[in-house]
Amino acid sequence: MSIALAILIALQSWWIIGSYKIYEQQVHKELDAALYLSLKKENQIRFKLFKDKLGQRLDLRDYDEQMLENFMNMATSSIYSEGSFIDKKKLKDICSNELRSRKIRSKFQFEIEDLFKGNKTVYPKRANYTPAATSIQQKVGSLGQKRISLTISNIDSYVYGNMKWSLVATVILVLFNAGCLFYMLFTIIRQKQVSEMRNDFVSNMTHEFKTPIATISAANEAITTFMGMGNLDRVDKYLDISKNETKKLNNLVEEILNISKYDKKDFSLKLENVDVYTMIKEMIQRFKLKNEDFHFIFNAEKIEPLMLDRFHFQNTISNLIDNAIKYSDTLKIVDITAYINKEQLVIVVKDYGKGISKEQQRYIFDRFYRAPTGDLHQVKGFGLGLAYVKKIIEKHKGTVSIKSQVGKGSEFFVYLPINQEISN
Repeated sequence: MSIALAILIALQSWWIIGSYKIYEQQVHKELDAALYLSLKKENQIRFKLFKDKLGQRLDLRDYDEQMLENFMNMATSSIYSEGSFIDKKKLKDICSNELRSRKIRSKFQFEIEDLFKGNKTVYPKRANYTPAATSIQQKVGSLGQKRISLTISNIDSYVYGNMKWSLVATVILVLFNAGCLFYMLFTIIRQKQVSEMRNDFVSNMTHEFKTPIATISAANEAITTFMGMGNLDRVDKYLDISKNETKKLNNLVEEILNISKYDKKDFSLKLENVDVYTMIKEMIQRFKLKNEDFHFIFNAEKIEPLMLDRFHFQNTISNLIDNAIKYSDTLKIVDITAYINKEQLVIVVKDYGKGISKEQQRYIFDRFYRAPTGDLHQVKGFGLGLAYVKKIIEKHKGTVSIKSQVGKGSEFFVYLPINQEISN
C-alpha cells in the first residue's frame, strides 16, 4: 500500500508538471492573441479619431482601410506627441481588459523597438520588473519601422488558475489514499491489541475455571473416601464445598454468556420504576457482610424513582463497587455518592486504591482489557466488567467516565438522564 501510494504521488506529480508545461505554452499563445487584438482595437480607435478630425476637410469615401492606414501613419506625427504611431495609454487599457478576459492577472509591459533608430523603450515603466513570458513581436507603422511585444511578470496565476480543480482533485485523492493507509495501519495495530487482550482473557478464564474444577474434583474424592468410612459429617462438609464451587463456576459461565447477550442488536431493557436510593443502600449492606474490614460511605439526597432496568442497573453499580473493593490497598474505604445535577442523576463510586494511569484510562472500558501488572494478575477477572457497565449505561441513554491518579485511587462517574424517555 505504501509503494502504491508512492507510485500514485509520483504519477500525479509527473502529470502536474506536464500540465504546467502545457499551460505555460498556452500562456504565450494567449499573450500573442491579446497583443494582436489590442493593437487592432487601438488602431480602429485611431481610425475613428482620424476620420472625425479630417473627415470634414477631405472626402474619404473612396479610400479603403489600407489606404487610410497608410495615410494616417504618415499624418499622425503632427497629431500625436513624439511622433508615435500608437496611443500607448489607450493600448495599455485595452490590453489590460484583454488579459483579464483570458484570466491573466499579472503586471505587464510593452517593449517597443525602433528598427531605424536602434533603440528600445518599455511602457509602462515598473520597478523590479522581470519578464516571465513574452509574446511574438508585432510590426507597427506603415513601413514596419517599429516592433512591439507584450511581456508579463508572472505566469503562475494563469497556470494555477486553470489547474486549480485538477490540483484540488489530486490533493484530495492523495490524502484519501494516505488516510486509508493510516486507518488500515491503525486497524491492524488495534486488532493486534484486541488479539492480545483476548489471549489474556482466555488465559484468565482457564485459570478461573481450573480452580473450582480442581476443588470439586478433590471434594468428590474426599466424599468417596469418607462415605466409605461412614463419616457423614465430613461428607456433608465436602458436599457444601462442591456445591459452592459449582455455583461459582456457574456464575463465571453466566458472566461470559452475558457478554454475547448484551452485545446483540436485539438486546432490550426491561424498564420499571426503581428507587435508586434504596437499591444502592441494600447493595452496600450485602457488600458489608462479605467485606467486614471495609468502611462504606454513602451520601445521597432524596431521589425520585426512575425508569430503569433493575437487574442490569443493579449489576452495573455492583460492578463498580466490587472493583473499588478489589483494587483498594491499605486504605479500605469505598465512597458512594448520588445526587441530581441539571436533569441528570449522578452516581460516583470512589476508592483510595492503586489508581489507573492516563494511558490505561483510554482502554479501561474496552472488552477483555485489564490494566497490565506484569505476568501475574493478583486481582482475578476477565476484563469484562467495565465494558458491561459502559454498555448498560449507554443503553439507558447515559454516560460513564473515570477520574483517576496512580497511588491515590479512582472515581467512576455515572450520568443518567432523569426526564428522557428510554426505549425498551
